[in-house]
Amino acid sequence: MIDKIYLDASFFVALQIKEHIFYQKAWKKINKSQSIKIYFSLFTLDEAIHVLKKYKLSKSKIIKIVKDKLINTNKSILISYKDDKKTSLKYLNLWQKYNLRPIDSVHLFLMKQHKIKTIATFDNDFIKNKKQPGIKVL
Repeated sequence: MIDKIYLDASFFVALQIKEHIFYQKAWKKINKSQSIKIYFSLFTLDEAIHVLKKYKLSKSKIIKIVKDKLINTNKSILISYKDDKKTSLKYLNLWQKYNLRPIDSVHLFLMKQHKIKTIATFDNDFIKNKKQPGIKVL
């Protein structure tokens, strides 16, 4: 049973933009997961804001979406990492070991650090490589 999900920016954006190619698919998947806690990081926020800007949304609209749909919900939990050199080395090892982009390796690192085994994503790097790091894709 899934009790925690790490939210990737691709999935979050798909939930917010009705014209998004994965809008319906994202809502179907997330509605099946009503009681699950959703974990995100500042990296998720950064990526989501960057992509939402491409949809020509104003800064105030983006801030409202992020606050109302992610930060201020009871289901979501912001996670971070320890700021020590060992953390950097662990991240580098993950990046070296798996076929992921550097930022995706950060997401994977955070998932592993917080014992989160499932990611909500439409990112092809995670989808095609999910067996390598032993994660499930929602």
